[in-house]
Order: sequence, then structure tokens, then C-alpha cells
Amino acid sequence: LAVVVAACAAGPAQRAIDAARIAETQTVLRARVGPAPSAAPVFVGVGDSGECFTRMLENWLCHFRRLGVREYVFFALDANSYSRMVAAGEPTVNLTAPTGARAGGAYGSEAYYSATRSKVFAAAAVVACGYDIVLLDIDVALMRDPRPYLARRAADLNADMQFQLNYPSRDFNTGVYHARATAATKALLERWLAACEAGRTDDQGIFFAMLRRDCPGPENVFFKPKAKVLPASFLRIRRCEGLDVRVESLPVMLFRTGHRGLRLKGDPRGDTFCWHANFMVGGRRKHEWLLASVPASNGTPAWCAPNRTVCSEPRVWASGRGGAGNLPPGPGAWGGVRGVRLVSALAVAAGLLVAGCCLCLLNRCVADNVEYEGLGRPESGRGRRIVL
Repeated sequence: LAVVVAACAAGPAQRAIDAARIAETQTVLRARVGPAPSAAPVFVGVGDSGECFTRMLENWLCHFRRLGVREYVFFALDANSYSRMVAAGEPTVNLTAPTGARAGGAYGSEAYYSATRSKVFAAAAVVACGYDIVLLDIDVALMRDPRPYLARRAADLNADMQFQLNYPSRDFNTGVYHARATAATKALLERWLAACEAGRTDDQGIFFAMLRRDCPGPENVFFKPKAKVLPASFLRIRRCEGLDVRVESLPVMLFRTGHRGLRLKGDPRGDTFCWHANFMVGGRRKHEWLLASVPASNGTPAWCAPNRTVCSEPRVWASGRGGAGNLPPGPGAWGGVRGVRLVSALAVAAGLLVAGCCLCLLNRCVADNVEYEGLGRPESGRGRRIVL
């Protein structure tokens, strides 16, 4: 615990605050989960009392109740969210001080970046207490409990950490990942924490920049599979400077981002573990309409909470249609996307060609997760290797 405190704090006063927060984390986890190591990894979430966060937090908690999951902990970034969660009897840690996070920031603001960096402290604190974790952003809809799958896969690949792919980007998504409480994981999180202290962007950008800096060499590669699989790269880390750590990417058809290409792909067998409501059109803060727009997985909707209110945001949808009563479009509505497509149809021929190429790539997606998972293994992968 002392190493984590030293990694994330500069002065003696801040170190004392951080030590107190880690001790609080341990107390909350022991009361909720029991002593470490627990039989199942602990879900970890971070948020504040902003309107968007509050609505999505309701959905986050609703999925846990639906699945009967008790092993989770929430790190509150402001006093309001902390008091509300404690009053509701939820396992909550007060994280208003350790990382200097400021709640309520708009996407791309320093307050927003500060809040995302606080997720690294939360993850490091839980892992330092001896618990495996599944960090899950609160804009994630949990369709099935992924922990048995993650544990089997981590043992099979000897992976310390497993990250969602940030499809269609070629990097990790730090909003969904599994981390085992190994020495290598703790060391990597400590290094990430130290980088966050000097960082001026979000936790994901800092993490990937750190990997590029500290993990060079042929062991760490982008791997682009051959045809008939999702056209996204797999990223694997085998060794970093001073660390013998193994980091793997998760199958994107099982751990899906909010990209439109994945939302349009149905899940008739209910194989999807989670939907992450990122890649919002226009790059604004995420809304629950995005979760409401994904197809139900095995009959289970991604929006679980009873309330369906679009959080306040100075944005006008391209279609001019937001649904009756300012509600988000339901599954299959896609009014906003159709409007964007109509506008795009008037673009120059070069734009249409690019759109056609994107559609061709999307058609290469396969729903056969067994085939996809097999091609994603290091032993069976073949393709162009790009040194990180």
C-alpha cells in the first residue's frame, strides 16, 4: 500500500490523504466482499453527481442487481455522490481528495481529464488490497457476468491484464479491463499512476503513451488478423522496461464499444458481455440514448434503469428528432444516424467512396465468437506485425 501512496502523491499531506483513502477502500471491501483474495474479481467504478453520471450510475447499479452481483465498489468524486451512495447502502469510497479530481467537467475539459485519471488510483487501491478487479466505466451496460470467462482466459493466456479494444481505434479502452492482483499488475498500475501525476490528458491517452515509451521491442505488437474477422488490431504487451508483464486485448464482439458498426451487429445468442456507450456522435458526453439504441442481448436491454431522461447537454441532433418527450431513440430508431447519412449522401464522390469502404470493412465482422477468439490467440495468429 505504501508503494501506491508514494506513486500517486507528491507531498506529505497528500500522501497522508491517499493512505487514508486506501485504508477506507480496504475497510469497504472487507465489509462488502470479505478478506482478500476474494473468490471473484471486484467490479470498480468511478463517478460524480453530474446529471449524466447520475443517470448512467443508476443503470450501472441496475445491471448488478439484475445479475445478482455483490462484489463491486464505487469511488465517488464529490461529496454529493458520496453521501447519496452511502445513504443508499452502496459500497462507496470517498475519492474527493486523493487525485485532486474535480467533478462535473464537460468532455475534453481538465476537470474531465482529472476525473478519468482518478480511475487509475481507484484500480491501484483495490489491487493493492489484494483483490482482482474488473474496472467498468459507469456508461457500460453489463449484459452477462464476464468474470468466469475473464478468469479462465487470464489463466489460459497467463495474462496480468486484459483490456477492451477501443474499436475502431487501434488501442486499448481503459474503461473496461480485467486486472489480476499480481506483482506485475501492481507495478504497471504504479507506473501508470506516476505518469498520471504529470499527465495533461485522460488516463487512456497517458496509458498508451506510457506503453509506447516503456514497452518497445518485437514482443509488443499490433496484430491485424486475416479476413473474415473484425477489422481491428489486437494489441499484446509481453514485456516493458523493468517489468515482465503480460497484457492482452479482449474479443471486441464480446466486449463491445458503442461504435455504430458494432451496435448494428445483432447478438441473437446473447454472447455479448457488455456494451460500452462510447463513440458518441459528435464527440460529446455520452447519453443513455446510445445504450438504448443497441439491440437487446438475449432479450436483455442495455438500458436497465427505470428512468429514461436525456441528460442536459448543449447539442442539437442532426435529425432534429430525439424521440417523444425528449427521450432517446429506441432500438432500431436511428433517426439521428439517418439524418447524418442523408447529409453525407450530398458530399463529394470521394466521401461516398470512403463510406463504401467502411461498409465493406463492417461486412467482414463475424458473429462466430469461437472463430474470432481462436484467431485472436498468439499461437494461431498470422498477419502483418507492426512494432509498437
